[in-house]
Amino acid sequence: MNFKKGDIIGYCNEFFEVDTNYGSSGSVWEVNDKFERTGVFINNFHWSAYGEDCKLIKSN
Repeated sequence: MNFKKGDIIGYCNEFFEVDTNYGSSGSVWEVNDKFERTGVFINNFHWSAYGEDCKLIKSN
């Protein structure tokens, strides 16, 4: 997936802000429904897991 730093993505009704894209995964910040960071940082977040793909919600 071609997500860029600052993009907001959705996965299973949760939202994340992309920090770094490594190709098939990346690092993200968890954000609330107002796209504000919650303080949770995930280092190895896969763009596709368990048959569900991340979707672009808001482009940077």
